[in-house]
Amino acid sequence: MCIIFFKFDPRPVSKNAYRLILAANRDEVYSRPSKAADFWVTNSDILSGLDLEYGKEGGSWLGINKRGKLAAVTNYMEARPNPDAQGRGFLVSNYLTDKDLDSYAYLKKVSADGHLYNGFNLITAEFKAKQDIVCYYGNRGSPEPMRLNPGIYGLSNSLLDTPWKKLMKGKQHFASVVNNQSLSSDGLVQELLSVLNNEELNAPDPVQEMQGDGYSKPMIQALSAVCVRSPHYGTRTNTIILIDAEDNVTFTERTMINEDTTNWNVSSFQFKLQEEAHWSPLSSVGDLANLCKTCWAAACRAFSGTELALDSGNTMANPGKVMVIPGIRERPCVEESRERKMLLFGRNVKRRLVPSRPDVLQTDVVIGPLLNQPSQRRQWEEEPEADSQVPVGRQFANIYCYQKILLEDDQCLYPVLS
Repeated sequence: MCIIFFKFDPRPVSKNAYRLILAANRDEVYSRPSKAADFWVTNSDILSGLDLEYGKEGGSWLGINKRGKLAAVTNYMEARPNPDAQGRGFLVSNYLTDKDLDSYAYLKKVSADGHLYNGFNLITAEFKAKQDIVCYYGNRGSPEPMRLNPGIYGLSNSLLDTPWKKLMKGKQHFASVVNNQSLSSDGLVQELLSVLNNEELNAPDPVQEMQGDGYSKPMIQALSAVCVRSPHYGTRTNTIILIDAEDNVTFTERTMINEDTTNWNVSSFQFKLQEEAHWSPLSSVGDLANLCKTCWAAACRAFSGTELALDSGNTMANPGKVMVIPGIRERPCVEESRERKMLLFGRNVKRRLVPSRPDVLQTDVVIGPLLNQPSQRRQWEEEPEADSQVPVGRQFANIYCYQKILLEDDQCLYPVLS
C-alpha cells in the first residue's frame, strides 16, 4: 500500500513556483529488501529506489530521469492477489528507460497487458521545455488512460481521487501546504514530510473497508492512516519531488534503516532537466555532419536505428539504417573542441567491422568520427586489400575511431568535413 499527493501546474505564473510538487509514501513489509534512491549504476540518467526482492529485482515504486520522465505506481487493494502475476515495479522502471513512447502511449501499451498484473495505479509524466504532461491509468478502472489537467490530486490504493478518508484528509493537508507561497524550498520539504508522517487513524471508513473485504479488522484500521504503522508492515519511505519553472529538480527521500521505525536516513538530490535532441529532416549527410559537430553524443542517440538517406556525391541515395557502434555514443561529447571532425559514411559493409559483431554485416550505414589530418584521410581513399580485415581502434578527442572498413566494389567512402 502507498499514497501519493501531487500538484500539477505546467505553467506557473511565478518563477519561484513549481510545475510539480509530489509527496509520496511507500508502504511495504519492513523486511523486503530494497535499495534507497540513487542514480542507477547502469543508467546514470535515472534516479529511483529499487526493489531487490528475488524475481522482482530492478523494479521501482517511484522514479524520475534527467530527460523529465517521471513514473509512480501504487497497488490496488485486493484481498487475494495472484502470486504468479508480473511484478508491478517494472512498470515504473520500463517507462524510465523507454526512449520511444511518450507518457500516454506508454500507458496505452500497458493497458493492453493490464490483465497480466495484480491491481495497480500508474502515473507517467513528461516535463519538457514546450509542454508538461501527466497521465494516469489504473487496471481496475477505465480501460483508457487519462491525461490529467492541472490541479491537485491524491492517489492511494484505490482509483485516482477515490474518497477514502485518509486520502481526503491528507489531500486537504497537502493543499494547505503547497498553497503557502511563503515557504522556502527547504521549508516546503519539511512541511510535506509532516503531511506524509501523519499517523492519525481515519477509521471507521466504510468506503475503504468495502474494498478491503478479506483484510483483518486491525489491518484495515492500520491502513486508514496516511503513515501506516503495524508490527511488520507500514510506511518505510517518504519521497518529495519538486520541479520548478527553471527545470530544477529536487528529490528528497527519507527512508527507514534496518527495519527500525525510529531510525531513518534522509538523502537529497538536485539536478537540472536536460532536453532530448530533436533533429529536422536531413537533406544531405552534410546536414548530419553539422548536427554531429554540435553534439556528437546526442546525434548518436538520436540517429541510432533510424532511417537516413545516404549522400553519394551530394545526391541522395537509397535510405538505410544507421548503426552507431557501442562505445562511441557513451563517450564524452566533443562540442567544445575547435578541431574539424570527419564522419565516416559507408553503405553495405562487406566484412566484419569487429570480429565479435557479426550484426554489422546487416547494417546499411556505420557512422563514426575520423581523424582529420590529410595523411590519415588519404588512407580512406586507398582501396583496401581484398582480404584485409578490420581493425584498428584509435582514441581521438575522447571518441573511439575505427580505421578500416571494407565496402562493396560499387560503393565509395564519402568522408564529410565539418
